[in-house]
Amino acid sequence: MWLAALALLAPVAQSPLPSDFTDEQAIEAFVDTAKDKKALPGYLVSGITDLEKRYAASADRAAIAQERLDAKDGSASEWKKILKAEDQVQEDLAEAVWASFRYRKKVTDQHMQVWRRAIAAFGKMPAHGADHLWEAFEDKRFTRDGGFRGRCIEEIGRTRDYSYHEQLIDLLDFHEVDVVTGVGKGFLFYHDAPGKVRHACTEKLVRAVESYRSKGQGGEDINGRGIWGKVKGPLMGALRAMTGKNHSTSLDWVKFWNEYKKDKELWKDQ
Repeated sequence: MWLAALALLAPVAQSPLPSDFTDEQAIEAFVDTAKDKKALPGYLVSGITDLEKRYAASADRAAIAQERLDAKDGSASEWKKILKAEDQVQEDLAEAVWASFRYRKKVTDQHMQVWRRAIAAFGKMPAHGADHLWEAFEDKRFTRDGGFRGRCIEEIGRTRDYSYHEQLIDLLDFHEVDVVTGVGKGFLFYHDAPGKVRHACTEKLVRAVESYRSKGQGGEDINGRGIWGKVKGPLMGALRAMTGKNHSTSLDWVKFWNEYKKDKELWKDQ
């Protein structure tokens, strides 16, 4: 049965799994493919797309159940059972995508294509993607690939899993510039984060922007100017997203912070 499914995933056709496959069957088929060293990476790319779509469908079902529960429409216990079941489905789908990292070990161009597709999928899995993205970020296989690691951080931001905000803040002075820009791009999705989170992130961002500006304009670091040129846009974009304000220089952002850091209205929950 799985061989027939894999045939439909061939790179030529790039078709999803049969529509009559259950989520459980799709997960099993994908994991089997990840384990099969003879299976082409193209199968995995298509399979990840299918799992991502299934995750979105499950999230839609959960949203409807939550609406019915909030409206007290029908049996609360039944809606809660559905919510629990859908959360498990989503967790299993995310774990299946992670199989592409677990069972494919060697760093090759083809596997990198699979892994890039996987982290893009995790970015669209709000409740379950961030943990896997952080695991990928810390994976020793990618230690020297700042671009990939930066994309992992950006996708963590996309999940809007705000529990990771402190980890992202700590990366604002990371030694790889692509990771720093990844933080800025990830924080673009924090515009509706809780006020305390936006406040903490904004404080660190203002300090980071001023620090990189200083190093880039007359500092001792000979690479400072190039680094400042790369991080300036993403970090200031993050500040605009967090605050709704629009300033173009680090000095203006410092003045803003000194004036508004205790403004309760600005830092209230959205």
